[in-house]
Amino acid sequence: MLLLAMDRRLGANLDLEAHQQTVLRASWRHDMAGHPDEVYYGRQYWHWIESHLGSEYSSRAGQYLDLGCGQGRLSLRLAAWCRGDGGCVTGVDISERAIEQARSYARRAQLGNLDYKVADILTYTAGQQASSVHGVFLMEVTFILPKYRTVLAEVVRLLVPGGLLFVAFRPQYYNALYMVNERLWGSLDCLLKAREGRLWGGETYLTWQTADEVHQLLEGSLGLTLLDQIGIGCCSGIPGDPHAKIVRPTELSAQEVEALMKLEITLGRQFPDAGRYMLAVARKTPTSEHPRPS
Repeated sequence: MLLLAMDRRLGANLDLEAHQQTVLRASWRHDMAGHPDEVYYGRQYWHWIESHLGSEYSSRAGQYLDLGCGQGRLSLRLAAWCRGDGGCVTGVDISERAIEQARSYARRAQLGNLDYKVADILTYTAGQQASSVHGVFLMEVTFILPKYRTVLAEVVRLLVPGGLLFVAFRPQYYNALYMVNERLWGSLDCLLKAREGRLWGGETYLTWQTADEVHQLLEGSLGLTLLDQIGIGCCSGIPGDPHAKIVRPTELSAQEVEALMKLEITLGRQFPDAGRYMLAVARKTPTSEHPRPS
């Protein structure tokens, strides 16, 4: 209940409409499924996702959600993975443009088990039946999702016992590198003392965490069992990332890309805080029961 109370207080002090419009404008400019650098990170995510899906589930049948799916970077892979066993995937995003592109990609791939919906994540999850979903993706969304705690509580409610959550958080360390690279010293106190706010000014409300804090959130607050934490993109990035000062995947030859992939996969588990994002994998246990947010 503490998590939900924190999100309610946030709602009273945040212009959600202005924040949402800023996020939407950014999504229009960047295709998460088609951009060559994002294809690389999609592969890196899928390495870990497929490994956990394969080890946790004896069958691929079931219902899966990709919340904040964008243009379908991971829901397309998930639908291809589960369609042989009758699994179904629903992708949800507030951006109509992103969903239109995702639907186009799904038609091209002939994925009849994949459905996309234009909806607010919290509104959508609050309307779904408890214990009805076998796996949930919430990838690269929490850092621009002010009420992410309430969404995560809803996700726990939706998951079947034994169901898996894949969620990617923005590390505090990433923001520290960004701040130094851009010389945004006025954000220092906020970065160190808070875990959410208008870190760089403007309308966008951001959240960030450490690996230890993610562990506490998922296990201590939400009652899940944390299975894994991985840094995604520990040594590389896309334009705008501090990591891009090292290298972008699209700057490399095919052989170099595979070497970078091997390096980042090897380092990811050792240094989850060092990635562009932290991927956490968690399982709902029979005791992970939480009240529905009001």
